[in-house]
Amino acid sequence: MLEIQSDDPKDMHPDDVQRFLAAGLPGRPPCSRTLGLDVISIDLDAGTSHVRYEAKPDFCNPAGVIQGGFTAAMLDDAIGMLTTLKLAGKAIPSTIELGLQYLRPVKPGTVEVRAQILSIGRTMIFAEAELYDPRGKKAVLARSSLTIIKPPASNQPAGSDTPET
Repeated sequence: MLEIQSDDPKDMHPDDVQRFLAAGLPGRPPCSRTLGLDVISIDLDAGTSHVRYEAKPDFCNPAGVIQGGFTAAMLDDAIGMLTTLKLAGKAIPSTIELGLQYLRPVKPGTVEVRAQILSIGRTMIFAEAELYDPRGKKAVLARSSLTIIKPPASNQPAGSDTPET
């Protein structure tokens, strides 16, 4: 199991850094930083992750609870990070569908998300995630379909710095 306590490469074990770099992730992207992502654990063999986010008061709607779009972003972010690391830089996952079930309102505080890859095919990934509110109660469920985008094949000869014309 990959245990990552920090997104800063200087604080990571060298193997963890290599996995992030191989997947094109030198650290948390800006959206993850905004949401307050903190990785607790990732098990790429099992296709699971456990992360936490800071549901900030700034994310509240007029009722004083976290607006659903922010919890959706947290679930999508957790699934996206897990699937990106699983593909290890060979391809990029892109969410094409995200279905949500809101079970209870989420108040500001630290929330946790557990994500799991259900299936990886040649062109699609199916995953799910659960968001737990600051009291540890299951609050939002997500199911996601992601398309696998293969990087374009390079038309440049090895060692060439200029594109072919």
